[in-house]
Amino acid sequence: MAKFSRKDIFFKDGDMAVFGTDQDSKLYWDGNSDELRLSTTISGVTPTEDYQLTTKQYVDDEFARVVSSGIYNAYFDAYDGTGGANVTGGWTDVPLGTERRKTVDFSHEPVTAPAEVIINSPGTYIVIARVSVYQSAGNSNSEASMQLIRDSGSGYQTVSGTLARLHSDNTNQGASTATVAALLDLEQSDGLRIQAKRESGGGTINLLAEGSSLVIFPAIGIKGDKGDKGDQGAGSSVIVQDNGATISGSPFSTLNFKSCELEVPVSGTVDILPRFGSWYGYTLEDSQTDTSSTSWIQKATFSVAGVPVGIYRVGWYYEWQYSNRTRNFQAQVQLNNSYTLASQSQEPKDAQSTQWAPVSGFTYVYLSTGSNYVDLDFRASNTSDTAKIRRARIEFWRES
Repeated sequence: MAKFSRKDIFFKDGDMAVFGTDQDSKLYWDGNSDELRLSTTISGVTPTEDYQLTTKQYVDDEFARVVSSGIYNAYFDAYDGTGGANVTGGWTDVPLGTERRKTVDFSHEPVTAPAEVIINSPGTYIVIARVSVYQSAGNSNSEASMQLIRDSGSGYQTVSGTLARLHSDNTNQGASTATVAALLDLEQSDGLRIQAKRESGGGTINLLAEGSSLVIFPAIGIKGDKGDKGDQGAGSSVIVQDNGATISGSPFSTLNFKSCELEVPVSGTVDILPRFGSWYGYTLEDSQTDTSSTSWIQKATFSVAGVPVGIYRVGWYYEWQYSNRTRNFQAQVQLNNSYTLASQSQEPKDAQSTQWAPVSGFTYVYLSTGSNYVDLDFRASNTSDTAKIRRARIEFWRES
């Protein structure tokens, strides 16, 4: 049971403070869940302080206001339908005499105070201001300015970053338009206006009819409708297509790719590439090269880096000529300058410069991951002779 200690009342777990003639409400500590329990609801109030509990009616009313005409659905759109205001003498308010749309979150008097918009619902808004001017007199280059101003309780001040310039040449080519946009946190009772003035030059500057406007709308919108259900993924039935045409037998529950490479997924997409014929490349060296050296001279090379482990096809072709019909033209194809794939040592039937003999071939090599290269070399068997080679080709692709 409860006990008194000095000025405090102590309750054990399960002890209750009971209220009402018929024991209508009980307040107690639940030791099992470590929670303070009240057997009835607490009546709230229309809050004026942060710590106060609110009523259901207040919550419902505020939610309805926000959804229907507040943060999510607050709009203002008005423009200067008549124009003609002279802005030559200095900063002049731009009247917005024609309203296109206005919710209760904004106050605006298009007749008595057409330039001013008052915020009734605080929030974050996108504000877009537009001004169009024309030069009604004076044939000199002139420049005008526009700006957005805001009153937060201490008088109107320029909104930083909303200054824009407009240019006119003369009365015949004197119209121009400037637009500024800003993302603003606006409080209740804040005021907004657009202003314009002639900045320089001697022309008379006026506002253009239907050329100036102010649009205000919330920076956050209502959540959109739920989208359509996406295609089923792995583990479900999958429709397989070949260049847009559905393959016979679709949908499938399992996809089994053979002789393919699956690249590392990027943003949820896996590229499926054919293994045979991948890593294709070639080298062409058509020019003629002559040598009398008995040391190997490189004619052509093909390099590849980062290949996966596998078997690759290497092919080659070249045309040769030798100046001495009793000694040998020599050539070789090597992998990584250490493993000979093919070699030639051959006497020409004739030594005439008009005769060329072709050689071609291919082989398969096993490569591990890393950098590899294939080169074609040739040389003379005697320094008194001349070995010639042209139209050298090396080709390369993956087989498995």
